[in-house]
Amino acid sequence: MKISKTNRRILLLLFAIAGYTGLHVLFINTPSILDRAAPLAVALPLMPPLAAWVILRRIAAGHEGGARRFWQLLGLSCLFCTGAQLVWGVLYLEADGVVHSPNYADFLWNLQSFTLVAAFVYLFGKHRNKYRGIRYLLDTMTVIMVGGTLFWVYVVSPGLWVFWETKTVFEFLITALYPVYDFLALAGLAALFFGYRTFLSTGAWLALAVALLLFGIADGIYALLTHRGGNFSESWTASLLGIGLLLFPLAGMLPRGRPESPPVMDEELYSPARSQARTFLPAVSIVVLIGCALDQIEQWNGVMIGGALTVAIIVIRQMVVLRENEALVQQSRHLLERYEYLANHDPLSNLPNRRYFELRVEETLARREEQEAEARTVVIIVDLDRFKYANDTYGHAAGDRIICQVAERLSAVVGNRGVVARQSGDEFAILLEGRYDRLDLQEWAQRLQRSLSRPFHLAERVEFLMTASLGITVAEPGEAASDLMRNVDLALDKAKSQGGGKAVFYTEELSEAVTRKLEMEQALRRALEQDELRLHYQPQVSAQTERIVGAEALIRWQPRSGAMISPAAFIPIAEETGLIVPIGEWVIRTACLQALQWFGEGLDAFQISVNVSSRQFQEADFAAGVLRIVEETGLPPDRLVLEITESIAIQDEGDAIVKLLAIKNAGIQIAMDDFGTGYSSLGVLKRFKVDKLKIDQTFVRDIGGNEEQATIVEAILAMASSLKMEVIAEGVETAEQYRFLQARGCGWIQGYYFSKPLPADQFGSAYVRKR
Repeated sequence: MKISKTNRRILLLLFAIAGYTGLHVLFINTPSILDRAAPLAVALPLMPPLAAWVILRRIAAGHEGGARRFWQLLGLSCLFCTGAQLVWGVLYLEADGVVHSPNYADFLWNLQSFTLVAAFVYLFGKHRNKYRGIRYLLDTMTVIMVGGTLFWVYVVSPGLWVFWETKTVFEFLITALYPVYDFLALAGLAALFFGYRTFLSTGAWLALAVALLLFGIADGIYALLTHRGGNFSESWTASLLGIGLLLFPLAGMLPRGRPESPPVMDEELYSPARSQARTFLPAVSIVVLIGCALDQIEQWNGVMIGGALTVAIIVIRQMVVLRENEALVQQSRHLLERYEYLANHDPLSNLPNRRYFELRVEETLARREEQEAEARTVVIIVDLDRFKYANDTYGHAAGDRIICQVAERLSAVVGNRGVVARQSGDEFAILLEGRYDRLDLQEWAQRLQRSLSRPFHLAERVEFLMTASLGITVAEPGEAASDLMRNVDLALDKAKSQGGGKAVFYTEELSEAVTRKLEMEQALRRALEQDELRLHYQPQVSAQTERIVGAEALIRWQPRSGAMISPAAFIPIAEETGLIVPIGEWVIRTACLQALQWFGEGLDAFQISVNVSSRQFQEADFAAGVLRIVEETGLPPDRLVLEITESIAIQDEGDAIVKLLAIKNAGIQIAMDDFGTGYSSLGVLKRFKVDKLKIDQTFVRDIGGNEEQATIVEAILAMASSLKMEVIAEGVETAEQYRFLQARGCGWIQGYYFSKPLPADQFGSAYVRKR
């Protein structure tokens, strides 16, 4: 079985503790070795504090905030101990093995003890706001009081008063107060352990507690031996100090506790073992204290026996009541845990949901801001490009299976290096923290996309392929979570607008583009209200007679102040926002009224063509709206031509046929615009009862010098002739293109060869009033 690097270090440290203990006992039990090798007596006590200081420095570097300072203070305590041992060693060699206290080493040992207490006081003060109520504080005080009493009576008191009577005040303070420091540190550790959830595991707390207990025992024996004139360094108990020092880095190497991350419940709801310890340790401590008190009584009587039994019964009763309460609390805990889980997780994928994810983002940003850490906060949004198609084709059960498989794959890629959440139906979010540059994040994006490019298994022998679009953003200093989520959504929108399967990083230009789009949307609404829209008309000419037979109405936007805005700039925004619906109605109505005016001025055998957007066609009352406009304007229905695109045919063919038949039945004609650039078939043309085909200008542009394009145009003309459909070639700009189309029987010509789109008055002057 392979052992992890951390576990190997822990085992190595345990072997070091055992080896140090064995060597120390060997030297103590073999005086001849010390006589011949006095430097060993100096070097051996130096090893534990020095090793502990080196290891604790590395452990502190792996933590942040208050935890880092705690381990640094413990390391500083070990460093003072190293200095004290070194000074003591020099004195030991100079005095031939006889060192009297107090001495210079005692000053450093006092600093060591003081720093040790300061470490726990600092951590307690850092997290004082996390205490969970007076009950836990009282439990802590009970255990500390009992422990302190026993520690005082059996460890400190035997030598303390003797020191007070036989030594000066300075000697007393510098030599005899080590056990007091140890007790204060142990009290601080107990308060921390009982008071709140922490970054340490139970094993780490236990290692620290054993270390402090060993310090207390060693320092207590040191005080006694010093008073009696004994040599502590030649006592086996001196090894307890070294073992305790090595337990500090061992505590730091042990696995960390459960990380604190909102939203979470009190650790009480997650740690039954610690809860039981809090419940029973105070009672057990009282029982132990009573036993020790009874041991001090020299003569028993009935009152004492009855009182002791009564106290024992009260303690037992209290423990039973607490156990019953604990059972009730456990039931509440399970319910709270379940509610907490449901509130923060998606029930289908078992991933965290949007609420939990956004809280984690806020917490991460706040922590980075507080600690000024170099690690970067990265958010990635993953959107499945063809998920709706899978849902519509195979059903929602298949869609659910895809979601579960996506969750598994993303979790496998991210692992424990980040958080994966399900944002919505087919959208997932990933939170990363680390020192990532752009290349690193590009590799992340590639791994994520590769994981989702493999087939998804929907049923036996049924697989489905998808791509994923990714939006990626890196938090800037001081950036709010809401801004971060908005930015990553902008990056995702950009990725999807590029056709899917892309990963796009957020840039300032995306925000600027959104701002410009919003400003244009607002301006477009005002333009519709303030009559800033205009129609230009491009003539359609018979290829055989060169007589004008129709015109296409083309929208323009002329702000009251400023240059005219191209349709390419505002039509996509109108489509996206839905403004294209009222704009489209305005175009049809205006074109019909204008055509009716020209008819009255003598322009007969003339048809007006109007483009219909896909978004406009999707409206449920589209056909009824067109018929209503024709009726209200009085335009003969056969004079109106609606130009649709091939994309309409592939969205909802059944609905499209119903609408087009209603329009056709009223006499209005249908033209298929941009024919040849989409996906329509001859069957679609027949089912839609199309009257005219418009050859896209991309085919017309190169018919003079491109045989392939010329062949396509000839094929379209031949097909239209067989289907008895009129053909309109748009984008005709040269005489060569015109003659080519005329020779092959093209019906209508439209393009700059005859005229550019003209305002209504110029069109009337050029083609109506000349007649």
